[in-house]
Amino acid sequence: MNKKSALDALPSRKLASDQAVVVLGASPRASRYSNMAVRQLKSNGYRVIPVNPGHSSVEGLDTVSRLSEIKDPVHTLTLYLSPVWSE
Repeated sequence: MNKKSALDALPSRKLASDQAVVVLGASPRASRYSNMAVRQLKSNGYRVIPVNPGHSSVEGLDTVSRLSEIKDPVHTLTLYLSPVWSE
């Protein structure tokens, strides 16, 4: 059975050239949902900015360590955080 996720429903389109989708908590580990989100967004033509202070890149994209480092307009921010941080 082919498992589908909500990410599969993303439309293939590009935002305005100066807008980005930020993935907070992006992981370089392919098994993590945040990594799957980065891959799916990239494959659908979105400009992705991964945020992770512990890694320099995710899926070939340079990461930023904190949101305040992002100077470009952000269209969407998605959060992928460990349950440890949600309490």
